Amino acid sequence: MPDIRLDNVRVVTMRQLSNCASDIVRQVNETNRPAVVTKHGRYVAVIQPLSNAEVESIALKSLATEADLEDNYSESADLATMRQRLNARRRSGN
Repeated sequence: MPDIRLDNVRVVTMRQLSNCASDIVRQVNETNRPAVVTKHGRYVAVIQPLSNAEVESIALKSLATEADLEDNYSESADLATMRQRLNARRRSGN
């Protein structure tokens, strides 16, 4: 994760997150600014915006790991195969 500059973040409490999670996540993505979550005045989490490329990369890595476990081999499938598997999962809702 990149360094987070505190002058560029929104600070929210656990209570605010609990009550307004969807609004907070929407604002993080719209402003492309992270939010730091506090609990009893201490930093406990960061909500970081992700680009579509980052999300796809994370999903592909996850699928590659699952493929290794399912197929009992140590060689990962190529990127095109991983994209096909990811798209198939999206269509099936898994």
